[in-house]
Amino acid sequence: MRERLVIRLQKGHSRNVSWVPLNENGRTTAVEEFGSLSEVTAISSGRHITIIAPGSYISLTKTKVPAVKKSRIAQMVPFSVEEFVADDLDIVHFGVGERDANGEVPVAVIGKEMMDFWHDAIMDSGIRPHEIIPEQLCLPINEAEWCVLIDTDEIVVRTSFDFGFSIDRDNFVEVLGHAISNAGENAPLSLKVYDFSGSSLALEEMEHLPDIEVQLVEIDEDMSALTVMAEESYDAPSVNLLTGQYSLQQELSKVWAPWKPTAILVSILLVAMTISSYLNLAALEKQSEELNNIIVKSYKKVSESKKRPTPGKIKRILKNKLEDLESGAAGNKDFIDVLAAVSPAMAKQRAGIESLNYRKGTLTISATVANTSKSDALENALALTPGYKSEITSLTPEQNGIKVTIKVGRIE
Repeated sequence: MRERLVIRLQKGHSRNVSWVPLNENGRTTAVEEFGSLSEVTAISSGRHITIIAPGSYISLTKTKVPAVKKSRIAQMVPFSVEEFVADDLDIVHFGVGERDANGEVPVAVIGKEMMDFWHDAIMDSGIRPHEIIPEQLCLPINEAEWCVLIDTDEIVVRTSFDFGFSIDRDNFVEVLGHAISNAGENAPLSLKVYDFSGSSLALEEMEHLPDIEVQLVEIDEDMSALTVMAEESYDAPSVNLLTGQYSLQQELSKVWAPWKPTAILVSILLVAMTISSYLNLAALEKQSEELNNIIVKSYKKVSESKKRPTPGKIKRILKNKLEDLESGAAGNKDFIDVLAAVSPAMAKQRAGIESLNYRKGTLTISATVANTSKSDALENALALTPGYKSEITSLTPEQNGIKVTIKVGRIE
């Protein structure tokens, strides 16, 4: 898993934050630092980002919903908790958790005005968080035990995996006592208390809570409210405020929207290029097959073979024959010299060679030309070949042109 960076937002419309890194095991690797969101941007790249939001702006509740798709649950929740929400539904945002075995989903309720401010401030700084968690869900929790964190100006309480609340310092004992009394069979047997206030006033007041054990956690110099919350936030949160219009999918959609037409055009171009390449390949394969057929047909005609050799085999046979000619006797060399001398004239008049016969210094060529003018031009061109004499010994009209027989030899 990636390293994490946990950022705690401050109360009010402030862009000042504190932060602490977590290693792959969910343990803090440095002390809490303080600064602005823009200062965090440089160290956030490549890390899993968790934002802890002030609990005083967030109310938690649960509601029962049917087993339907998550998107459908998100649509149903606002109306299911309408009686719990004091404000108009249009001005609040609902963070919805996972449906449990009892058919209930945890819900976090926050005013859209504050959520918009946090979201815009975070996005403007270039930070892309994976979750925003209410701070009351970032405290350690054990069975039959509530966790209380006393901070400078507020007290945060977690009562279960998916519930908790935030209390002002002025009336926290009264509210906490009322919550314990109303918890019924879920009332805690003890309170685990983290005191970062620097004052013993809150602890002295909690001693007046009836029939409950108060366990004070020893605070060392590297601990802070954020380090406690950060390590607890490592596990999957029960509620993430980045849902609906604030979800990562929505952010990606906003980024993607301006590029969508371009991407469509690029996709069409790639498809067209792929089809064109396929058609070109098919055409080349067809041409290759036609050339192979011509090679095989020509070879069978010259060699009078009844078998159909493959083009590869023909290539090997011709290669071996040429090597034999090059490494053979002087007569073989004379044959190659004569053939090389007459080839330009033959090619210029597009003479199709039918057969070659070399004997005693004379090369007899049987070829086909288009018409008599081509045969005359061929005779004249051969006559101009330096060092050689030539003679057309026969002209035979055929269906596809004029068949000529030419004898070529060296001038003595």
